Amino acid sequence: MESSRKTGKSKNRINLYHAYYKRKGFYEFIYSKGLKAALIFIVILVLLWLAERFIIDTDYIFVSVIDNIPDWQVIVLFSFSEIGFGIIPPDFFIVWSQKFAQPFLMITCLAIISYFASFISYYIGTLFRKIPRIKLYLDTKLEKHATKIRKWGGVLIIFTALFPLPFSLFNIVAGLLKYPFNHFWVFALARIPRFYIYAVFLFKIFPYNA
Repeated sequence: MESSRKTGKSKNRINLYHAYYKRKGFYEFIYSKGLKAALIFIVILVLLWLAERFIIDTDYIFVSVIDNIPDWQVIVLFSFSEIGFGIIPPDFFIVWSQKFAQPFLMITCLAIISYFASFISYYIGTLFRKIPRIKLYLDTKLEKHATKIRKWGGVLIIFTALFPLPFSLFNIVAGLLKYPFNHFWVFALARIPRFYIYAVFLFKIFPYNA
């Protein structure tokens, strides 16, 4: 009897969340942005595949580049990219990790760095909030992102962590808006499995042949 009551309460709570996100336009946003991100990702992969097949030897270029840059410099570059506005997609670093004897060990390192980098991005947002001019500028330029975080909170953080979207940018906005950190760090954990999921596909599409 007690278990059936708990089940009923859980279903009601799920229905309430569903109705809320539907009313706020979250599903429409997920569909439009998710589809757009997936299409862009697919187009980039197709262009790279065509370039490798008909124009240039991308394997040779890739191997030449990653073998001539010290590993620590690549990791530092990745860290700064994940803290900032995500200028360099993490997918390039995922492909780079194949040069190691145990690539998934490096994938784990990249995933952990990205996760903790989100804390720094969040903290940067809280610092920006204390500077009137920067706060005004960010409030103006990032108004759309701020509105979405206010409406959808943690679900949006999970979504941006998993898909090829500006994750670090949303983290900065979350800090700027004083989104509760005790919720933020939990939702940001979704960033970690992203690296493993993408690695499975990228390793097959862009194998590393030293």
